[in-house]
Amino acid sequence: MHVVKGKKKSVLLRIALLALAVYIVASLVRLRVELNAREQVKQEVLSGVQAKKDQIVVLNDKLSNADNDVEQGVRENGMAKPGETILVEVPSED
Repeated sequence: MHVVKGKKKSVLLRIALLALAVYIVASLVRLRVELNAREQVKQEVLSGVQAKKDQIVVLNDKLSNADNDVEQGVRENGMAKPGETILVEVPSED
């Protein structure tokens, strides 16, 4: 009868180890899926950041050109900076 108890313990130990192995594998699979999802979110955030950086570059270019555009528009309306003299070319009547 003592031999039967040893086999029961051995079977229970194997079942417990199998259950532990299944749990570990399931946990690893779940963690891999979660890691992949987070990696995808990371890539989306990084692409959003790059899009914002590109937008900042475009806006900075527009801002640096805005002064020139304003100055050109003001000069076209006949205005000048203080101390400047405006010379107007008069077409000749040849």
